[in-house]
Parts: sequence; C-alpha cells; structure tokens
Amino acid sequence: MQTFYKEFITWKALDHPNLLPLLGVVVEDRFALVSEWMENGNINRFVASHHCANRFELVAPHPNSRCPHIPLTITWISQLGDVARGLAYMHDQKMVHGDLKGVRS
Repeated sequence: MQTFYKEFITWKALDHPNLLPLLGVVVEDRFALVSEWMENGNINRFVASHHCANRFELVAPHPNSRCPHIPLTITWISQLGDVARGLAYMHDQKMVHGDLKGVRS
C-alpha cells in the first residue's frame, strides 16, 4: 500500500508534455492508477497492426513514407525523441523510471 501511495504522489506531481498525466485512482478488488486512453495503444501494438509501418519513420521524420494509410501526425512525430525528453524531465526531477517498455503493465 505504501508503494502505491508513493507512486501516486510521485506521478501526480509530474507535469510534462511527453508524460501522460495521472487522472485518478480506481479502488476495487485492487488499486489502479488511471491515465488517458491512448487511441493507438502502445507502440508495440501499433507496429503489429500496421505491418507496413517503418519503425525508423516512427523514430525520425522521413518524407517518403511507405505506408500511406498511417496519418502523418503519427509518421512524422519523433516518438523516440518524445520518450527521451520525458525521461530527461523525470531525471531532472531526480526520478528514475524503473520499467520503461513499449507496453504498459
């Protein structure tokens, strides 16, 4: 319980455009922290459902996309750079992300 409260307080204090804001807490059979719904899910699910997605295009802008049905807003955003900026902010706050991955658990 103490670990849950610590994570809640820590996450609630964060404010950065590359970090999901904490919206609240659900208390039922177990405790859960609630963030925004991500329409495209996690990056692993997105790449699996868009087989023609070039993983390098998701990391860096590339004008010759080979997957025209992926919206430009996703293709052209440097998602890896966004992750790095979010982590840098956390490190500036003297925090370490203990389980960074493409899938939330």
